[in-house]
Amino acid sequence: MHHHFIDYYAQGNSFIHQLDARTKLMIALAYTAVVVGINKYHLAEFIPLAILPFAWITLAHIPWKFVGKQILICSPFIMTIILFTPMFDKSSHYITINHTTYLIPGGYIVAVNLLLKYVFGVTVLVGLASTTRFEQILLAMRKFHVPQILTIQLAFLYRYLFELIEQAHQMLRARSARSIGKLSVSLKVKSSRTMIAMLFIRSYESSKKIFQAMQARGYDGQIKSVRKLKFRFRDLAIIIITAAYLYCSVTAR
Repeated sequence: MHHHFIDYYAQGNSFIHQLDARTKLMIALAYTAVVVGINKYHLAEFIPLAILPFAWITLAHIPWKFVGKQILICSPFIMTIILFTPMFDKSSHYITINHTTYLIPGGYIVAVNLLLKYVFGVTVLVGLASTTRFEQILLAMRKFHVPQILTIQLAFLYRYLFELIEQAHQMLRARSARSIGKLSVSLKVKSSRTMIAMLFIRSYESSKKIFQAMQARGYDGQIKSVRKLKFRFRDLAIIIITAAYLYCSVTAR
């Protein structure tokens, strides 16, 4: 398979891995809400909020190289917004650093603000996905009364997206094997149109076969998991500590 699993490090056995999925999901959502709520012209408020993602990744023994790779993969869209932000925000704001006041264009402050929100948010998201199996996250979402149709769609997307990617790789390898030398741009575009159409037909046929196989095995519209969620005292302690930490970060603004 030519893909990297979202929960590549979710099989670990660290303290963070052993926490209940609902605990980690609640912490991730609460932290994201606090980060998003920071004023777009404020930067100092990010300093205390750097503790949680750093502790999460470090205690879970997730390589920072892996985290950085995930941040870069998702960065093109947000970087486009960041690069164009100074063009639309022409305001000016004073910033004090080491008792020295500087007048900085507001667009640059907003750009750095967006970048920090993106980095902190994605880091926590990577920490959640790398310490919790995807099926456990879906089960936690169901416990929080997220609509079942949404969790089922996410489960199918996660399970069978990789099969679609593998079929696309097979078609690309077949095209490379049949081509002599380098293809011109026009031929690549023409062949890509055909490949996309064939990929759609293949995925449609595969979906029917998969659904028939699921029905033969007793699928009744419910996603069942062998592993059960267990809320322990340490989960309650972590929630209380995190709530106090986020409360202090918000009130210190």
